Amino acid sequence: MTNTRRDFASIVPVLAAAYMTLPEVWTKPLRIGEISVMNVLFVLCLALSFWGGKKHGRSTAMWTLCMFAGLVYMTVRGLANRGSEMFDIKVYLADMLTYCGLLAGMLWARRTSVQQLARILRMVAIATVAVLMLDMACLEFGVLKPSWEGPRVFVFSMFFGTWWLMAVTPFILATEGSGDGLLSVKWSRALLAVVAGAMLVVAVMSGTRTVALQLIACVAMCIPLMLRNFRTAYATVILALTVGAAGYAIGPRFGDFQFFSSRLTGTDIASEERYAEVQVLLEQLLPDIATGEGFGASFVSPVIVDGRNLAVAPHVGILTVLFKGGFVWFVLIIVLPLARAFFLVLFDRGRAASYGCMAGVILYGMAASLSGGWGFFHLFLNGLMFAGGLKFLDAPDPARIRLDPALPARILAVARQFVPEPFTR
Repeated sequence: MTNTRRDFASIVPVLAAAYMTLPEVWTKPLRIGEISVMNVLFVLCLALSFWGGKKHGRSTAMWTLCMFAGLVYMTVRGLANRGSEMFDIKVYLADMLTYCGLLAGMLWARRTSVQQLARILRMVAIATVAVLMLDMACLEFGVLKPSWEGPRVFVFSMFFGTWWLMAVTPFILATEGSGDGLLSVKWSRALLAVVAGAMLVVAVMSGTRTVALQLIACVAMCIPLMLRNFRTAYATVILALTVGAAGYAIGPRFGDFQFFSSRLTGTDIASEERYAEVQVLLEQLLPDIATGEGFGASFVSPVIVDGRNLAVAPHVGILTVLFKGGFVWFVLIIVLPLARAFFLVLFDRGRAASYGCMAGVILYGMAASLSGGWGFFHLFLNGLMFAGGLKFLDAPDPARIRLDPALPARILAVARQFVPEPFTR
């Protein structure tokens, strides 16, 4: 019974990731009564986070309690503002469910071992890449209509997929070779190559700077993991060069590479609608910036979506907690966990599994500062990575991230094989 329950629990996040990467025109009509299938999957994730094996990791207990206190505060604060014309009961319930994703991820991590989490996140990556490829094929052959007219070819659900891949990739690399089958080194490197290629093609195809920055940041966080030993570093460099060449060759077929390049070099942050929206949000929030507006609140946004100018969360999703909970809870829920993650990554030189998790937390902060981040599964992954990063510091795994002392000599020896003999004397 325990194994069956554990296996069922492991598959729900995989289903959620795959479902949210499917084109929205396919998934939006799917409902069970008045409830969307997506919300059913979220509730299952939440329920299963309380239903599992023994809890481990005392280091996560105080953080989990802090996040729960934030939930209570924003719930009560929202009820106190229920008479406001900006309050909506449906938004209130949706906000509560969304925020519970953070708690669900943290509780999930407390019942999960390194190897179990590695298997789950590999399955998430495999399912997400498979659906991304389906999306791209359907767009290429005209089965799907793009969500945007012009040289940018995409459906919005593809950006959910690139987010999942960005968040889980460092942990997949950190735990390569930790077991047989799906956890083997061969599997891990093949998966990483496919993930990098898929993200690169999506970036070019959609002409989206955010996806390109996600890929660059993800690679940067993976560099210390690549340098742990010569075999990993050498193989990863070869894979990166192969994927880069393939992406450069295949990318223009799916999108306008020249247009994508011009968007990368011509970014004007001040003119971006999402940052104009942040200015408007802060102006409206300023009188209540200490207390926030609570769950259920909306604000007038300059970004019009589906003919509406009321937004329940800013496009720069990391500021949603500031809007809903105020400055103090923004510091406790967002700023301090990010600071803790940065400290462990930069100074602690911790265990590889812990580093992979905390890299995911930092990548969440980076991506949520650009676009998105206020969603059940976004917060679920963030909570899962943060609690896992704290817990795995105490895990019985002696492997630590450190540069292989023989790495420079080995790289030099390999490089000499490709240099003509007169230049090596």
